[in-house]
Amino acid sequence: MYCFRKSILAVVLMTLAYGTAMAQFPTNNPYKTNYAITNNHWTDSLKWSTVISVADFGAIANDQQDDYPAIAAGVDTLHARGGGVLFFPAGKYYSSQTVKVKSGVILRGDVIPAGQNDPMQASFVPPSMIEFPQYVFDTLANGGSGTDNSTAFKLISGEVGGSNMGVVDLDINRAVIKFQPDWVQVAGFSNRQPSGAIRNVVVMGVRSNNAALADPGVPAVGQKPWQRFSWRFSTNVDVNVAANCIVAKCRLNDGLPKDNFLMEGYAIQQRNTTRMRLLTAAERPLFDFDAHYGISVNRKKTYLTTTGTWAIDGYALWASPAEEPTLFSPGIEVLDNWIYKTSRVAIIGAGNGLVMKGNKMYDDLAKPTRSDYMGPTGRVTPQGATTFENRGIDFSGWNVRIENNHIECTRNLAGGYLSTDGEGILLQECCGGTQVNDYVIKSNVMALGNYVGIYKMRTINNVNISDNDMGTGPIWVWANTNGTDYYLNGTYIANNRNVGGISLNGDLGGVNCLVTGNQGQGTSSMSVACHVEVATDNQGYAATTYNNNGGQSCAPLASFPQAIIVGQGTDSSFCASGSGGTTVPILIKVTMRNGDPANASGSLMLNNVVVANSLTFDVNDSTARVLVDLPVGNGTYNFAATVLAGGNSTFTRVRTFTQNCAITSLADKANATFSIYPNPAKDVLYIQNQVAIKGLVEASAYNLIGSRMLAKSWMLGGQTDNGAIDISSLPQGVYVVKVSANGQQTSKRFVKQ
Repeated sequence: MYCFRKSILAVVLMTLAYGTAMAQFPTNNPYKTNYAITNNHWTDSLKWSTVISVADFGAIANDQQDDYPAIAAGVDTLHARGGGVLFFPAGKYYSSQTVKVKSGVILRGDVIPAGQNDPMQASFVPPSMIEFPQYVFDTLANGGSGTDNSTAFKLISGEVGGSNMGVVDLDINRAVIKFQPDWVQVAGFSNRQPSGAIRNVVVMGVRSNNAALADPGVPAVGQKPWQRFSWRFSTNVDVNVAANCIVAKCRLNDGLPKDNFLMEGYAIQQRNTTRMRLLTAAERPLFDFDAHYGISVNRKKTYLTTTGTWAIDGYALWASPAEEPTLFSPGIEVLDNWIYKTSRVAIIGAGNGLVMKGNKMYDDLAKPTRSDYMGPTGRVTPQGATTFENRGIDFSGWNVRIENNHIECTRNLAGGYLSTDGEGILLQECCGGTQVNDYVIKSNVMALGNYVGIYKMRTINNVNISDNDMGTGPIWVWANTNGTDYYLNGTYIANNRNVGGISLNGDLGGVNCLVTGNQGQGTSSMSVACHVEVATDNQGYAATTYNNNGGQSCAPLASFPQAIIVGQGTDSSFCASGSGGTTVPILIKVTMRNGDPANASGSLMLNNVVVANSLTFDVNDSTARVLVDLPVGNGTYNFAATVLAGGNSTFTRVRTFTQNCAITSLADKANATFSIYPNPAKDVLYIQNQVAIKGLVEASAYNLIGSRMLAKSWMLGGQTDNGAIDISSLPQGVYVVKVSANGQQTSKRFVKQ
């Protein structure tokens, strides 16, 4: 036990003097500093510049004494003052109790020196540490007892109903970081909902090891109280907010020494019986502080019951924002974290606009051959399809981006059975899986061939799985829930490498779905639903099964508005024209099917940036036209459109256009000699001579890929008379007319109605 020996007088004197060393305290916003953000951001509401040192309340680094009273006093003082940072100078601090962070308070360590501040490297060591009591198991020779649960298994917890809280630049040993509301039964909801919602949480620059909660399900008889696995719902960082959470640049479960140990004399209840079996010395199970979740943001309802043990509550299936609002909370970012874990999920999260980017996840490569991984709970002998739910990323919500993650996930050996888990990135209907809307899963690395799955969901809307290195793992997108039929809507599987196979399963067929540019393993297979377009540029697939709809006939396209993007001229390339300026105009057309153009709306994106947020569709041809300025010069541009019609939304398949041709001079010039009218024009375009020019005049109309569509010439007699071009035969669109006479030249853009 740690001893508390700071006097009240010393605490008061140090508190009065706290301002003398302010200059050495970090006062920057670490999120904005690390990510070079200059605009206003919600993290600005945290009081980074109000700093009090924990030393001002009597804490002394590295003295082996209990610093909990000093930490608690610092938290209380800052909370009373309206919030701020409780600063921990470099060194180790000891806390015998759970630290409760109150609203407005951030725990922050000393600045991590250059060379030690990259969480992707083993050199990452924050100079300030908070250490909590260890859970210790004695050998049977010493009586086989263990540390009492009330002593070990501590937390850094956030105040229920609080906001603007965090843990920054600290090495945390033996404590779970948990910012969770209360979960209560609410009228109108089938599952518990938050009471005392939390907002604005930052966990950044944290190193976390030996974090666990005690398994609440250890039997009262048969097994000894110390015989358990760490609770599989434990999590190093466990946050649930109504809005805004950043977990970034943390390093989890890398530290030495680890508290893991093999348990002797372990009695286990055999599966489907009441009989107990004493495991042999060779079967001793591992108490593993890494066998649980790494980071969870808005995907676990964990609460402390009246009995003093942890429990977990479930979610509604196929949840909507009305049914499970916390699964759609805004402002969730999980960025650039390093995680080692041996079971469960490295990162599990949900949100509207959720971002999971730049994280690296690792696992024990020897695990499938090790008998000491035999859970998942340590209470029954595993066999058959016992699951560890061992994954890299498990996600849900809407408008989700999962990018540039490195994922390593090995399967567990369960009583001789290799478990069916090992997903790299997964969404499933149960356990917090939501309705599917707008997902981008891009540029991730499946280091061990783990699969990407949007697995057994209902109607799937707008999924982009592209540019991933699958490491021989497959891609599964299934709009099918064990017998019920659904649509695949807007599924884009493109340019993935080392793919073990592709399966797009939707018994009602695919709408706006494209499979293109993927690289299989030579023996890889591909299976796609009705109406899914498979391009000819997929390579390394031994066979492709089309119209895979469970043996049923293909249903007609229905319900969803289809939107096809085309460029003027061709569907894949253009030759833009300019006059030496920085941009050239390109006409992009979005043509809709299965919808009423008079009641349709939509938006257009270029390389994931909105370039038109209000598409208007012509009632005659159901086409919206957008003039987009692209940079002059060769390049590749990805366009995607969202269209809403009849209450259903669709995300078009992404279209890639490549500019790969010489630039000619067709753009406007400042020294214009001619003007044009009317603009827009329907049948006739008039050329107005603005100066007294004599001689031959030549006028040509070009489309925006540089092809001449019409030409006319006439003589001018030195007066400001007009010429006219019949444009009635031109399709609707945007054109450029070039007029030249006596060395004078003018180019003008016009719209043909």
